[in-house]
Amino acid sequence: MTDADSWPDDNLSNDGGGNPGKGSDDAIDGDGTGMPGDTLAVTDEDDEDPAFFMLSQFSIGNQVWFDANNNGLKEHAESRLNNVMVILHYYDPNSMTCTVVDTQFTDPMGGYLFEA
Repeated sequence: MTDADSWPDDNLSNDGGGNPGKGSDDAIDGDGTGMPGDTLAVTDEDDEDPAFFMLSQFSIGNQVWFDANNNGLKEHAESRLNNVMVILHYYDPNSMTCTVVDTQFTDPMGGYLFEA
């Protein structure tokens, strides 16, 4: 992702707030809601963020089992379930919709893992 004003400068056209050369400009914790020339540092665009950044990727997984007593705990005597399809969804809060990202089938021990 790119940022219009990744480094502090005196260019009003790319600044979300702050008055260049004053204490309100180049605030690293501003929210970017201001207009060029604002005198409040809290409205200045975050000038110290990098021009590009990488999102960290994670893995998610667990185990599927038959919860005989319905207590939510995997107990020794409860069977792990093989070949169960587990579906990973992305939920978009703006459109309130889900999109399937990936599917995995559990292994003989009921395990599954979605890896980035």
